[in-house]
Amino acid sequence: MKKRFDTTDIINVAELKKQALMKPSITPTITLLVNEMLGKTITITSGMEVIIGRSEECDVSLDITALSRKHCAVFRQGKNVFVRDLDSTNGTFVNGERIETRVLKNGDRVFLGDICVFKFAFTDQIDLDINRMLFDKATRDPLTGIYNRTYFQENCRKEFLFHHRTGLPLSLVFFDLDDFKLVNDRYGHTCGDIVLKDVVFIVKRKIREIDFFSRYGGEEMVILMKNTDYPAAMKKTEILREALFRHKFEYGATSLSVTASFGVVTLKNGNFNSFQEMLAAVDSMMYKAKQEGKNRVVGIEPDK
Repeated sequence: MKKRFDTTDIINVAELKKQALMKPSITPTITLLVNEMLGKTITITSGMEVIIGRSEECDVSLDITALSRKHCAVFRQGKNVFVRDLDSTNGTFVNGERIETRVLKNGDRVFLGDICVFKFAFTDQIDLDINRMLFDKATRDPLTGIYNRTYFQENCRKEFLFHHRTGLPLSLVFFDLDDFKLVNDRYGHTCGDIVLKDVVFIVKRKIREIDFFSRYGGEEMVILMKNTDYPAAMKKTEILREALFRHKFEYGATSLSVTASFGVVTLKNGNFNSFQEMLAAVDSMMYKAKQEGKNRVVGIEPDK
């Protein structure tokens, strides 16, 4: 079986050397310095405006009490990049000085209230690649390349708040590979790792790009399906179960089968008060699938 490298695994050293010999292309960027966004770099293109604040509607939504719902805007006009305060309660500051609108200079640090939220810089492609790699390393599972548990929990909580407020359906799928310990015990952890990566590869081909897929722990994985009602989530999850059931996992001369037990719940009409409540419910559905014989999908259909 060929190893499937995630594109964030390594940096192409030869490509970096090639770029270093070329005339650098300088791009204005902001690098976020708080919460789960730590290290995320956003390029500021011509005509672009990035709204930062506490609201889920912002381009950069940060769950920080000191921030206003829409705190500041970063935008580009010609070669200059500006930051503008949006009548925030606690103010926007550039290097400690309160501002209304200010042209940003290389190395400027922008504080929202007393919290340093981002740094502005003119960045070349090499640094952009390195920043991307570092952010991916902090937010993705090193084995499978999908999001890690911490990043999943932070982002899904925001999606829950958005869907709860707008009334759109939000479905959560939780699955666990059946008897996976036997795979590790019988064939070794190297085989187990290959199986996990293959499971991710199969699932990613069946879900949408906007679905948020994460490794929750060990052989447990979760998928957040945005704007997806219960029947659609159950149908999609059954497709995933069938795909794993029919796939033959290969390890050297060994061919083995792996199944999974799935739980499904859907946010609708305020049936969950928090994302943690929703997560606990889908976890219990997954364990119910285990108890009912494994290799099946069990869900809670929301009230009409």
